[in-house]
Amino acid sequence: MRCSFIKFLSTTRLFLGLALAVILAGSMQVLNGQTFYEKWLVASGGIRDGANTFTDKWVGKDGLPYTGDDEVLPADGNGGGTWTASWLDSDSDGDTDHRFTVIRRGDDDEWSLSANSEFQYGVIAEGEDWKDFHNADNLGPSTGPADYGDDFEHNDSASSWEDKSSWFWFNNAQANQRGLGGSKYYFEWKDAVRNPGYYDEVQKWRKGIGLQQNINIDRPEKRFAWTHDGVIKGFFIPVADITSLKNGDLDPLFGWYSGDMAAYVRDVLGPKLDDDMLEIYIDQYNCTDSGLPPAHVIIEQGEFKVNIRNDNPDKYAQCVTTALKWGIVPNTDPPTVNADGLVETDAIYRWSAIYILWEDTVNDPSRSPPISLVPKDGVLKSVWSRDTFNRKSVNGSTGIVDDLGYLQLGCTPAPSPEGSFPTDCWYFIGDPPPAGDESCGQDFALTIPPGVDLANSWAQVPVTGVPTLNANYGKIYGEMDLNVVPGNITTVMALTRNNQPVAWAEIRDGSKPIVGVGGSFANKIPITDGAATQTGAQNIGVQQGGTLYSQFELALDPNAKTVSLTLDGSEVVKLDYSATAFNASKVDNLRVWTDGSITLDQIALLSGMFTAPPEFVRGDSNNDGKMDISDPIHLLSYKFLGQEKPHCLDSADANDDGDVDQTDAVVILTYLFINSQVPLPPPFGFIAGDLDPLACGPDPTDDDPLDCQGALVCP
Repeated sequence: MRCSFIKFLSTTRLFLGLALAVILAGSMQVLNGQTFYEKWLVASGGIRDGANTFTDKWVGKDGLPYTGDDEVLPADGNGGGTWTASWLDSDSDGDTDHRFTVIRRGDDDEWSLSANSEFQYGVIAEGEDWKDFHNADNLGPSTGPADYGDDFEHNDSASSWEDKSSWFWFNNAQANQRGLGGSKYYFEWKDAVRNPGYYDEVQKWRKGIGLQQNINIDRPEKRFAWTHDGVIKGFFIPVADITSLKNGDLDPLFGWYSGDMAAYVRDVLGPKLDDDMLEIYIDQYNCTDSGLPPAHVIIEQGEFKVNIRNDNPDKYAQCVTTALKWGIVPNTDPPTVNADGLVETDAIYRWSAIYILWEDTVNDPSRSPPISLVPKDGVLKSVWSRDTFNRKSVNGSTGIVDDLGYLQLGCTPAPSPEGSFPTDCWYFIGDPPPAGDESCGQDFALTIPPGVDLANSWAQVPVTGVPTLNANYGKIYGEMDLNVVPGNITTVMALTRNNQPVAWAEIRDGSKPIVGVGGSFANKIPITDGAATQTGAQNIGVQQGGTLYSQFELALDPNAKTVSLTLDGSEVVKLDYSATAFNASKVDNLRVWTDGSITLDQIALLSGMFTAPPEFVRGDSNNDGKMDISDPIHLLSYKFLGQEKPHCLDSADANDDGDVDQTDAVVILTYLFINSQVPLPPPFGFIAGDLDPLACGPDPTDDDPLDCQGALVCP
């Protein structure tokens, strides 16, 4: 899976095929824009000489060097003095059955971050990930130093370029930034398939952890296990911030370390980063660079259940044999196959890595460039959805992709009768990487030919991670990078809810832009009957053909009662709708529509909403979206029979007195059977017993200890 000459040839062949197809089609040019490529290399730190040497030491079960549980290894157990280690509990009994270290050899350790990383908006985008480990007790299967790094490997189980890369949610602005918990600087990854509603990335790539024995000694199958069943947690901390950390500023990750994590980073790890003997594991790998001095330190820890591969019946027995060498066996007889098609075991695999990221502001600032955690405009936001239209596989003749991911189109792409690009729907075209990065990057743009049925000529991305964004808790921003075919073409971008416009902009090259709120989609789009509109004072220009895009940003602010549109960072029109009764604030999609031929390089939804109060409806104790006799029964069963706790105690607190008790059941029964004319305290609203979604809201008296947890029925 490394960047290789073979990869270069295959990637280049794909781009050439796409370019040729576009030329033959005669309708579009290949455009340059936001491109996936490896941009930052983070590598393990360590000290092998001097007073702070970590040579032939292991981090212990707390996963951190220079703590009380560090263990002494035999000679060459950790010859490089690195701080990255892993361990395998083969039978889940709590003991470490195999412990591993990263030595200093070739490309044994790399975590690359791609150009799609947006640290300023809370996204760390992985490029590639692998670690080649040495058996820290010199127990093999390697037989000498030349092979030490071939004992054991974990990687992101990719089968092709950018195949399983993932986005890590990062608290760049504040603790608990998206309601997922964690202190500032915290990042996290979970598999979105196993954790519905958890945001991975728009393309729906699914990261896995693959385990393999590289050295070919008594192993019939190299990669014997992989898994999606786990969690990755960590911190991304500017080195300049370390000395100002206060005790309690960092959460404990998995809790392996019993001390205060902020104190450890500040008082123990921080001084080691100033040690003249500090080394990084690898300083360059093909597409990315790393070096010293450190600008950021990354602590990354992972914990995964181990599953034996079962994807190829002819190799399953071989995978079982290799797994047995590490004490890993199926935990049932016959074996239990999980939803991923993998055989379950009791084994647990854990790792802890301390990476260093530098900044190159002189030699080659395009590689490992400076990272700011604050956007250029100084406005803190979170990315909730962004599609740059990169995909694992695009048919070079038809522009049709293997998987749209979260992207939704108003039509279903199909090859033209001649087997070339569609003539009646959106398709993907090649978007070459920057010069010099051809072997390490790929990208595509989304385009639509002229003459498509106007009811179908739309594309949209949904909010991910939460059901909706609420602009009352922070402005909502829709972004798109747009290029149009010359002509009188209209493009509409709309922030929508339940497939109806909330805020929108109408854009035409050479004309004044229009923004509005409300209304409805006539024949899907454009928008009619807006509650209010505003036309800009000046005509605007939109990039036509060529290799550039115009970036538009549509911003909804219901607190100020405004909608604005910027073009390449400059505001071109703003609507004040305070004189209207329009009060919608929730958004679940960004939709783009056109009546002509356009190309999009990216579309995105961002928001200044970080941790918003949970929204619920009072009285729905069992969270089923209804209010009936089952609610007081559920409430009393919880209170007096020890049964399931309500998802939302605020909802069960029917009289809003800050406590959940039998009086709440009485209040619900009174409403249901005696006097339904007196509503419960807000938020409250049901229609014929069914939840009224418009009634959902936060607790207006949020001064009690009651809270809501888990998925709620309120959208």
